[in-house]
Amino acid sequence: MLRSPQTGRALAASFAAVAVAFTVGVAAAQTFSFRIRWAAQQITGNSAASISTLSAMRGRLRDLEARSDDFVDACGMGQCEAPPPRFDELRRLLHQEWQTYRALPTFPGETDRWPEVEAGLARLDGALARVRDEVVLHRPGQALNQFRAAARPAFDGVDQEIARLIVFDQQQGLALAMRIDDLARLSTVVSGVLVLLGVALTVVAAAIGIRVVRHYEESLRRQADDLEQFAGRVAHDIRSPLSATAAALHVVKHHASGAQRLAAERAERGVQRVSRLVEDLLQFARAGADISRQDVTDLNDVLNDVVDELRPAAEHNRVELHLEAPRPQRVACSPGVLSSVLSNLVRNAIVHMGTRDQRQVRIRVETAASTAAVRIAVEDTGPGIPEALGDRIFEPFVRGEGADQAGSGLGLATVKRLVTAHGGSVGFRSRAGVGTQFFVELPRAREPHRPS
Repeated sequence: MLRSPQTGRALAASFAAVAVAFTVGVAAAQTFSFRIRWAAQQITGNSAASISTLSAMRGRLRDLEARSDDFVDACGMGQCEAPPPRFDELRRLLHQEWQTYRALPTFPGETDRWPEVEAGLARLDGALARVRDEVVLHRPGQALNQFRAAARPAFDGVDQEIARLIVFDQQQGLALAMRIDDLARLSTVVSGVLVLLGVALTVVAAAIGIRVVRHYEESLRRQADDLEQFAGRVAHDIRSPLSATAAALHVVKHHASGAQRLAAERAERGVQRVSRLVEDLLQFARAGADISRQDVTDLNDVLNDVVDELRPAAEHNRVELHLEAPRPQRVACSPGVLSSVLSNLVRNAIVHMGTRDQRQVRIRVETAASTAAVRIAVEDTGPGIPEALGDRIFEPFVRGEGADQAGSGLGLATVKRLVTAHGGSVGFRSRAGVGTQFFVELPRAREPHRPS
């Protein structure tokens, strides 16, 4: 239950804002990550690859120039022969590397520089062809002049154009690196802002949520208190006239005969059923009251009283009721509380025996897991509790199948509230067709201090 529509809208708005902040943060992180990856791929797949290929091309160009120079010098010393195969291989590799570079990704404006390189390579091929022709014709002087006048400037021109392309790719790579740095800084700032915003919105939503939960819990407590008070008042208001009615019916039954006596007995049984319902309701309401931590009860006395009280009901249902006499122990609760707990458990076992051939209920005190607790077990040979029912058996108005008598469905709920209110625990083990064991653990009463 929310305090007001404004509170509900504020809580919804806070959670929506947290969701939006988270979504924006994820989207921003993905965007920055994509842009950084794209820039890094441009550096590695474009700038770095182009620089590497162009640098290898410059090395190949200078190697070809050195071999051409040696070729011309050898002709000047009378060894005018056709160029060796390595000479033509270097020229082929030079053009192959240029085509490899052209196949790589490019930056805007990069292809505008290609015609100068290709024109330089064409001039170089022409100059080297003329130098070769002069050597083959054994004219070393003309070959040297042709090399110095045409081939060497062509080498230098191609080298300069390639160097310009390398510088261009280096500048583009540097710009991309700076872009990555800017994106990383911006991503850090945006992430920090979104994290702080998300934390702030989460705190606001949590504060509103805590406020709503506290108000809801307070409302539930008030409703529970009102229900308990109402149940108690109703039980008290009904119990007095029921007692008077029961007494009157008892007198009528003893002074009537025939059909009138049967009607009186039937009415008396109806009043008894209503009385049990009222008593269960009153016990359930009282289970929410303040608990005294100073109460002490002798376990054996209560066990014997409960067995004596319920033995007629057990005999009526053809159930053998056994009490395994425990050693003297004292429990930290009032006699009424312990009696209510044990009566509900034993009565529940008796009336839920069903049509079983073996009909026994055993009550015994077992060793608890803690020495500060007393464990009492009530075991029956009934049909067992359906697995689907589980711990719901302790909820109000939940009843198992096969009860021999009508009931309110508050007995086990009352047991759990009384036991847990005293700091104890309650549970059960059940096997279909074998039986059920309910057990409760209640704090052991402290022994009185005896002065030495």
